[in-house]
Amino acid sequence: GGWNCRHQLIPVADAVVPKSVRDRIAFTAKEYPNEKKSVNTDSPLSIKQRTKGYIEPTIAQKKSLEDMAKKIGINLQHPMTREEANNGNENPKYGTETQYYVNCQTCTMVHLARRLGLNVEAVGNKSNSVYNYMKKHGFTWLERFLNADGTVPTYEKAHEWAIGEGKNINKINTIKEFIDKKTQADAIYEIYCSWKKKGAHVFCVERQNGKLRFFDPQNKEEGKIVEQYFERMKGNSVMIMRIDDKIINPKCYGLFLKK
Repeated sequence: GGWNCRHQLIPVADAVVPKSVRDRIAFTAKEYPNEKKSVNTDSPLSIKQRTKGYIEPTIAQKKSLEDMAKKIGINLQHPMTREEANNGNENPKYGTETQYYVNCQTCTMVHLARRLGLNVEAVGNKSNSVYNYMKKHGFTWLERFLNADGTVPTYEKAHEWAIGEGKNINKINTIKEFIDKKTQADAIYEIYCSWKKKGAHVFCVERQNGKLRFFDPQNKEEGKIVEQYFERMKGNSVMIMRIDDKIINPKCYGLFLKK
């Protein structure tokens, strides 16, 4: 059902990436001859090793994205930085209708798709339309992201980690410690949580140059605003998974709208 993942929109300004930097990004080694080969590999470099946070798609990611792009009716473009991909671009109709307050499960996918060069935005989740779409196409929200070989990846579960560490996962500092421990690699991660009152949500955190930055592709909030979510979430519900090394399930093409 619907996750009731609505939030008040609070705009956050971000720096603009210079065009000169964007122009240096290319898809193939031929276009990028003076750099170490980082394209056409299924072992993506850490974000620390990339240029200003750009992500080069792996072979599996590029194939999946090209398949979706064809069905959507667009071409795969250059990868985007977090600022280019985010800043309200994933879910620009947020704040207009209820369906755009409860489509977080699509917005995190759209963020990764945009980072990898697919210029799309999220559809709304009108009367559980997103879940009905998933059911019709034979997959669940846990299968939105897949491993390169098509298998379903596993989320790291906070309550399991806490039991092993002998800690109380319902404490905010323990939740934060869990996330810190599970995000040691410079990468993009999806966080799932259920709220103490009602509903659930997914949002993102990215580690770059060793620093964590929380952001929400659904409503473009980030930083300390998103960190306030910890006060509202059930600690034993929290799960996290790295997503920038995953492919987006090609069946999800119908949840993306071209810009």
